[in-house]
Amino acid sequence: MERYPARMLAVLNDAGALASVLPEVAPVFSAGARARGTRIARALDRAAGQGASLEARYAILAHDLPAASPNTARERARIAEGLSRRLKVPTAVKDAARLAARFLATLDRIGELRPAAILDVLQAADALRRPERLDALLAARAAFAPGEFEVAQRWRDALGAVRRVALADVARAHARADAISKAVRAARLAALRAWRRTEQS
Repeated sequence: MERYPARMLAVLNDAGALASVLPEVAPVFSAGARARGTRIARALDRAAGQGASLEARYAILAHDLPAASPNTARERARIAEGLSRRLKVPTAVKDAARLAARFLATLDRIGELRPAAILDVLQAADALRRPERLDALLAARAAFAPGEFEVAQRWRDALGAVRRVALADVARAHARADAISKAVRAARLAALRAWRRTEQS
């Protein structure tokens, strides 16, 4: 949570201690991955300058760690989870890294995502109940894309559209729990489609 968190990583790396302290992170700062390490270091310091939370900063550090197998979102999330368990980080911090590993690259594609995919991201982040989780994800993204605020606003607008669905009205129209669940999803998708039409008009 210091003003220049990347300095700690640089000092540890220069001293040859990063591989002992953070073996999952060390390859990112090796000579063979200099561009990747520089990008993450700059994003960390930028996030600090933006007053980002611990959740967002840790997500930046842990979201794209090298994998032995294909570097898929699932594998990145698995590695982030392993690092979080070893470090015994708080649950909110661990969740932020896992979500960033899965979705950080997806955020910029909101303009081409179908409403179902947008809803899946929001639900996976539990943003309807805990919007701060989406905020941490967007803050991590902002550290890699300084000065670009449109994408974050679009995600917040999409969340707002979904949250405006009157769940009580939907539930009253259906007796069975499984029918209610399907109806709620349908209503939320309809709200996202309406939001998308308004956005494009």
